[in-house]
Amino acid sequence: MYLEEEGITIHTRAEVKTIREEDGMKTVKAAIDGESMLLQAEELLIATGVTPNAAGLGLEGVGVQVGSAGEVVTDARCRTSAEHIFAAGDVTGPPFLETVAAKEGHIAARNALTDGKETIDYSVVPHAVFTSPQVAGVGMTEEEYARIRHACSCRTVEMRYVPKARAINDTRGLIKMTVDPETLVIVGVHILAPLAAEMVHAAVIAVRNRMTIDELIDTVHVFPTLSEGIKLAAQAFRRDITRMSCCVE
Repeated sequence: MYLEEEGITIHTRAEVKTIREEDGMKTVKAAIDGESMLLQAEELLIATGVTPNAAGLGLEGVGVQVGSAGEVVTDARCRTSAEHIFAAGDVTGPPFLETVAAKEGHIAARNALTDGKETIDYSVVPHAVFTSPQVAGVGMTEEEYARIRHACSCRTVEMRYVPKARAINDTRGLIKMTVDPETLVIVGVHILAPLAAEMVHAAVIAVRNRMTIDELIDTVHVFPTLSEGIKLAAQAFRRDITRMSCCVE
């Protein structure tokens, strides 16, 4: 919605048929929902995806299992199917994040050199998209958790209810928190906000440490901050935040 307000038209499920250039303009012929469409632009940005660069290493000869996409298969300790070989980074498949690759490299090296048991929990790895506003999240969405546990509870807080967002005159976005309905443990937080990539780290700590909404509510936050919106999302399970003054517990 926000991108569309800036004049950006978004087409999904588009199949590119041809691309040609003439007089400095690129013309793309695409099929969108079964209909042919011509799109013109001065420049094209194409995301080609990620492919593991493991071909030609002779992995099969040393007993290293390779997945259907060419990725090196590893366990939580970054060990391959060959017990003396470890792998880390994009070659092992998603998530394709520099921070994850660095963490995997650390774990792989320590486990390989010390026969350690260190592991990485991918379920608490945050992600972000640096659009405007930004998108960030950690843990499971409402749909993902409901599919696994057949029940969940969630609350959505619009950024217009976060005092700092009003103070900086940028109330675009929302915060959605998902919890286990029995234990009230926070299992996921997803954010659309001007600084979502900064805010998400407060949610990472909550999800990683299996905090309940009441433990988060009981934690003192700085006022006014955008990160305070994470606490407001937890408070939304207990009260109507649209009728609440600041700093209420």
